[in-house]
Amino acid sequence: MRDIALSVEELGMAAILINEPDFARSLIFSVYGIIEDIEAKSRLLAAGNSLISKNLVYFDGKQIILAEELFRIMRVLTAPDYSIKISRLEEKKEIFMAYHFKSNEIIKQNADDGYIYHLGIVTDKNDVIQYANKIFPLIAKKENSSNNEVFPYYILEYTVNVKNGGEKYREYFIKNGLSENTATRLEYNLNNIQYKGAAMKIEYTEESAISEKGFLVLGSKDDSLIFRLFEKEGLTMVEMQEGNNTNLEYQIRELME
Repeated sequence: MRDIALSVEELGMAAILINEPDFARSLIFSVYGIIEDIEAKSRLLAAGNSLISKNLVYFDGKQIILAEELFRIMRVLTAPDYSIKISRLEEKKEIFMAYHFKSNEIIKQNADDGYIYHLGIVTDKNDVIQYANKIFPLIAKKENSSNNEVFPYYILEYTVNVKNGGEKYREYFIKNGLSENTATRLEYNLNNIQYKGAAMKIEYTEESAISEKGFLVLGSKDDSLIFRLFEKEGLTMVEMQEGNNTNLEYQIRELME
């Protein structure tokens, strides 16, 4: 099925037409901040006319309703059971895709600078895996193979706060219990980094969105690593794995369970 490109206002109007005004209000606020009611109404009215011109809404003789494809998208987007957000950061440029799941429906979503949303219906969960394979080019050398090592997430957080860590990384890792092999390999990847990536599962309650499951990806010029995140006794832990497609596919499938 074709993807649909909608402006912030068009997406907000579509939400209003399926009786989700809170979603529309939150969306408009996230982009424009607080604006006058008259401006918001003017923007939404223009968006409604635009949706009509795109044949995405129509009048059935009694009321204005969404075209079937857009209705399916909005029904999931406004109230998903859970979402998976996949992103890659490379040289200050972020590539991003979100997948929203509700019953047997999957909707994909990304945005151009936060103003144009590209939305589409996904018919196969394997599409999520294929996208992850596409944006995370993985290289894992056989000579680097080692047993997965588990350690607290705060050890990785240290690397965010220390720029050009060099040998300081390895010294810190060993001091905090990592094996010499893991410390050396992790230090090498951090000092030769080409991209960072993440895939996180967001689960929703009536009060909030919760993100406790996911993994990180670290890609260097000739090696890559996957870090599975999990909770243990109130502490966020990391399991460092080989950065290969088998492990990547397994982690994505775990998030979709």
